[in-house]
Amino acid sequence: MPESAFSEVQQKYEALFNLAADGIVVHELMSETAAGHFIQANPAICSLLGYTRAEMRELTPLDIMAPEDRHAVGQDVNTMAAEGVLRHEKTLVAKDGRRIPVEISTQLFPYQGRPLVMSVIRDVTERKRAEETLRESEQQLRHARELLEAVTTGTKVLIATVDRDFRYTFFNREHHEELKRITGKDTAIGMSLTEVLADMPEERDRALAIWGRALHGETVIQTLRFGTRGGQSRWYNTNHAPLRNAAGQIVGAGEVTSEITDLVQAQASMRESEERYRTLFDRMTEGFALHEIVTDEQGRPVDYRFLDVNPAFERQTGLQRADLLGSRVLEVLPGTETSWIEKYGRVALTGEPVHFEEYSSVLNRWYEVYAYRPALRQFAVVFADITKRKLAEEELLARNAELTEFNCLMVDRELRMIELKREINELCRQADQPPRYDVSEEAV
Repeated sequence: MPESAFSEVQQKYEALFNLAADGIVVHELMSETAAGHFIQANPAICSLLGYTRAEMRELTPLDIMAPEDRHAVGQDVNTMAAEGVLRHEKTLVAKDGRRIPVEISTQLFPYQGRPLVMSVIRDVTERKRAEETLRESEQQLRHARELLEAVTTGTKVLIATVDRDFRYTFFNREHHEELKRITGKDTAIGMSLTEVLADMPEERDRALAIWGRALHGETVIQTLRFGTRGGQSRWYNTNHAPLRNAAGQIVGAGEVTSEITDLVQAQASMRESEERYRTLFDRMTEGFALHEIVTDEQGRPVDYRFLDVNPAFERQTGLQRADLLGSRVLEVLPGTETSWIEKYGRVALTGEPVHFEEYSSVLNRWYEVYAYRPALRQFAVVFADITKRKLAEEELLARNAELTEFNCLMVDRELRMIELKREINELCRQADQPPRYDVSEEAV
């Protein structure tokens, strides 16, 4: 190969290597005679771990690997030596001690008579966070359902380059396999995008537009959904950029793409769960509120802050959500009894739920309340305004008291009448007259 052609290929490789949003490293295959030191490391991996390229070249994969993952290195090396490729998840440790979950796609290749390893390293922290957020959202949904009952996968990195006529000049195996999955065609170097995507006109036009922008000097970073035969599709993070020769002229364009379908689906599921939870939250007839307990220096509950309330809360208290969120109860209702704060404080600090009825003097209403702890130092309440019921109970007690008093008066009157009749009968007997009243049954 002429030196100029080799230089151009090398420049394209270096441009792709440095352009990649994911980390890429090249290192020796670890063995009894090779420690596995890094030979090359792109800016993305250096930025991720906090090392300079020079520092990276002094390290081995074991130096950046979490201790709990090191036991599998021997097996990984054997798999690499036997199969030539390996995909797995690991935890890396940055220079500052940060632990970073990653997905690693590794390939073995020979160079100057020795085996070298190229690894593409993708930071999956955001995906893990999305999954955790989804789990928390689903847990909140489960809690909401319980309250209503009470009161009612392998990541791929795709790399390719095209010339100014949109003809492929390079693609890696992952890109080739993905194109085959999408189009059903066995793409080869020299084929054009127009030819490869001929049966998918919409995707073809969209791909040509993106690549065209890169060929005109623009770096195009997008998240997009790309359709496949049969109506299926996947989501991708794409990065397209121009490739220039030594003179600065644009001679082609490069693409580095990561599939993020799992992440997008996780985010969509999370939004759907949040929407279901919000629907339940907004439509339930019972008042609901989420709070954060406020304690003094000794850890005693002295106040609480409103984090969220539903429309039923507004109806049953007369307070407005906009005036409450972020505020403390003693700021909004200065006369709140300490008994409320103490009860809620025990729930938030101990996790023990509570069910009670209590009168609020500041709102002049009775409430039936169920409170539980959804998170540390938080408490949620589901409540109903039972003022009408309490007033009815008080009215009933008052009526019963009046009836009891009336009955007592009537009994006293009847007993006095019996006593008077007996006295008259006694006077009749003393006057030798027959008794005027028969009080035998009345006495009974």
